Amino acid sequence: MTVKKGKILRTTSNSTISINKICTTCGTNNSESTVWRILDKRPNIVRSRMKKCPQLTQEYNGERLC
Repeated sequence: MTVKKGKILRTTSNSTISINKICTTCGTNNSESTVWRILDKRPNIVRSRMKKCPQLTQEYNGERLC
């Protein structure tokens, strides 16, 4: 394992940052697809898309504050 792979794996371990942010944080000249491939080969690192938080409507906001 090269130093760059190790740095990428340490950065992504137990974090929710995006692949693009991983590239900039590690300071490597790798493309997003290369970083994705490195992470995809590791069975203990699972990447998934985060779910969006539902917006709080006025109705729910009123119920919440009562």
